[in-house]
Amino acid sequence: MCSGLSEINFSRIALNDQAVEQLLKFLPHLHSLKLLSIGNNPFSRNGVLLLADSFNRCERICEVKVRSGENAFLHFVDCQESREIRCRLIDCVIGQDDIKELSVILEKSDCLVELDLSRNCLGNDGLRCLLEHLPRSHTFCLMKISHNGISQDGVLSLVNALVTYPNAAEVCVSMCSEETLMITFVRENNPQKILRLKECSFQTEELVQLAALLGRCLALTDFMSVNNGMTLSDAGALIRTPRKPTGMLRMGIEEPWVKNESLVGLLKLAAEVQGNITEITIRRDTSLFVVEQEFSHPVEKVESVASRLHQCELEAKGVPFLPKLVRKCHHLHTLNWSEVHLTDTEAATVFNALLHFPALKRLELTCCRISPFGIDCLTGTLSQCHTIEDINISKSNVGTEGVCALVDALEGKLHLKSINLGFLNFENGSALKLISRLSALPLLRRLVLNNNGISSEVCPHLAETLKNAIHMEEINLSYNEIEDAGIKEIATAVLEMKILKQIDLSHNGISPVGGQCFVEALARSYQLEELRLSENNIGPETVAKLAAILPSMHSLKLLHLSSCNIDSDGVSHLAKALSECPQIQNLSLSENCIEYKGIKALAEGLGQSSQLSKIELKMCGITDSASKPLASGVGCCALLEEIVLSWNALGDESALELAKILPGMRRLRILDLDHNEITGCGVRRLVEELPWCRRIQSVRLWHNKISKEMEGNLSKEEPRLHFSA
Repeated sequence: MCSGLSEINFSRIALNDQAVEQLLKFLPHLHSLKLLSIGNNPFSRNGVLLLADSFNRCERICEVKVRSGENAFLHFVDCQESREIRCRLIDCVIGQDDIKELSVILEKSDCLVELDLSRNCLGNDGLRCLLEHLPRSHTFCLMKISHNGISQDGVLSLVNALVTYPNAAEVCVSMCSEETLMITFVRENNPQKILRLKECSFQTEELVQLAALLGRCLALTDFMSVNNGMTLSDAGALIRTPRKPTGMLRMGIEEPWVKNESLVGLLKLAAEVQGNITEITIRRDTSLFVVEQEFSHPVEKVESVASRLHQCELEAKGVPFLPKLVRKCHHLHTLNWSEVHLTDTEAATVFNALLHFPALKRLELTCCRISPFGIDCLTGTLSQCHTIEDINISKSNVGTEGVCALVDALEGKLHLKSINLGFLNFENGSALKLISRLSALPLLRRLVLNNNGISSEVCPHLAETLKNAIHMEEINLSYNEIEDAGIKEIATAVLEMKILKQIDLSHNGISPVGGQCFVEALARSYQLEELRLSENNIGPETVAKLAAILPSMHSLKLLHLSSCNIDSDGVSHLAKALSECPQIQNLSLSENCIEYKGIKALAEGLGQSSQLSKIELKMCGITDSASKPLASGVGCCALLEEIVLSWNALGDESALELAKILPGMRRLRILDLDHNEITGCGVRRLVEELPWCRRIQSVRLWHNKISKEMEGNLSKEEPRLHFSA
């Protein structure tokens, strides 16, 4: 017996049920076997079930995959490895009559973590039969049942299972063209439950049933409805139904009408919830409305005379729902609104109401349009909200005078920890006033001033403020006009910032002179975790100085140096340093002229990058001549999850070398080879190795040298290949 075999491939061999049965009997004796593949062999219904039962016959089998009823792959693990079983029977014409027998097979194992029955013939009745049997095992299991002819009635059966079964944790349904139906069971009983429904085209009576089911789901923590044909009235009926004894509940609705519904109308909808509101999110750009609520044992509160008078005032103004909203927002800590255009009436109503939200800590008004009158209302309220901790007004249209008013409103915010004023138009005068206000914020930890037109002239003042910001952890000054004169001033501040964790100075017109000065200041930034210097012309000289101090930056996890005019010599310096920086997880060197010499040096340095999870080498002039060191380098990084090699000149030789190392990359999820020179021959080699690569989700191959016909055939054979942009 060939006990040393690691791979067996039976293709185009007519294996009937008896032959499959005999084959399965021998598998436990093949101790070195890693993969058994059977291609182009039409299996009977019984043959598919025999293959499904194989993990009960051989304890080393960790995955059974049968596709299109004729291609089967059985993956094996070493005996000492922990066993998690995945059973994928895709497009195998499995129907309701097969479910009971399949369920008996599945119930024999307590190691099942995934069951994929996509593209079969279950229908609503087959789904209900499956749901009756699978939860009995009380194991963690993700069940996928997409493309099975399941209607809205079947979707409600899934929701009912989520409500009914104590160990059902999540249901995710999308009825769009890329259909998704999934339910997750967990080992423990009564987990937090999540429900996500998209494009289910529910009719009125089905929405009524859905609301009734939600009312029974006392463990629901997260509900999201996307484009399910729900009207504002339907949303109100749905959102007021769920209640629970204690805990949090987040409810989101994404429908086209959210984009055009008045702000007052959406706040009225929020007031319909049963719990105490803790967060209201409105994003016009994605038509998203979210309300988060907290349920707690009722505690009687004495209402102040001032609050009662304010409610009477609101009722007199014709907004009778607002007192109800104010009462429910006693615990509101977050307002997160995007692309909301406030009328003067709405601004006055909403911003004045903020004074009655005593727990408000976070205010986000991104991409909003606020009139001068609205800004007056907002700043007037902010000036009295002394306990607020996080303000984000980025990308909002507030005008030059509005920026000045917002800066004035920061005075006295002694609890403020985070400010994001990105994309607001600061003139030097308003920038200097802002810096003056920042110096009086003792707890400030995060400062985002990107795309503000900040020039080098204000940097000396900013640097003095940063020196005294003893709690500062994150600074984002990207896409400004700091240049060399400004970066030298910032460098003096960085020298004294002992707990700085993140700094982003991308796209600031910094040359090698300024870059070297700044890098020297980083020598004692021992807690720095993220460094972004992309799109500055810092050159190889700066990178050489950076390489010298990198080994002492033991906390650094992210390093972005894309489009920095780094040549192969600069990369060589960096590569040597990387060999002493195993903690780096994210590295971007895109849009630099690395070429063969740089790739060879980088490959040697990556050998010690034990924590690297993402590497970007987009548009680096890499050709097939560097294919071997490239594959060798990334192949050494056992934790890599994403490799970006797009917009290079990689051909079939590179595809071949990458294909060789893919099976050993156990964590890899995404391989981006867009816009290269790979032909169908190279892709074929990748396809041959992908059965070994269970974790890979996507191999991107847009704009390579492959015909449309071949793209279609390859996609059908291996759905993880993506040929579109």
